[in-house]
Amino acid sequence: MKRITTSAALIGAALVGCSDQSVALSDRAVLTELDGSDWGILSPNGAFLIEPKITALSCERNWAFGHHDGTGHFLLNLETGQLSSQLKRDELSDALACVDLSFTEPQAVESFGRYFSGCG
Repeated sequence: MKRITTSAALIGAALVGCSDQSVALSDRAVLTELDGSDWGILSPNGAFLIEPKITALSCERNWAFGHHDGTGHFLLNLETGQLSSQLKRDELSDALACVDLSFTEPQAVESFGRYFSGCG
């Protein structure tokens, strides 16, 4: 398991170097475009916080939430790195309510490079 995690971190770091676009969400998370169309969120050391295939994302305060193609919705605490994933839309809405946020439809990530400057 450790070898797989280390390999994933090295691949993530290599892909960040080849990225077309990266947007800092916080000092602990970077939204990164991989291979020209796939988006993932990486830590500063290049480890994946959320694997590629993020299709939509929104940020409010210290939280990022959105949709991951194939696994559903997610909620990421940008301060701690705590991740809730594989959520249904109503589960995401409930999780947001628990941190005093309201669900809004996440923005498609393709437009982030043009319109987005980070979270917080």
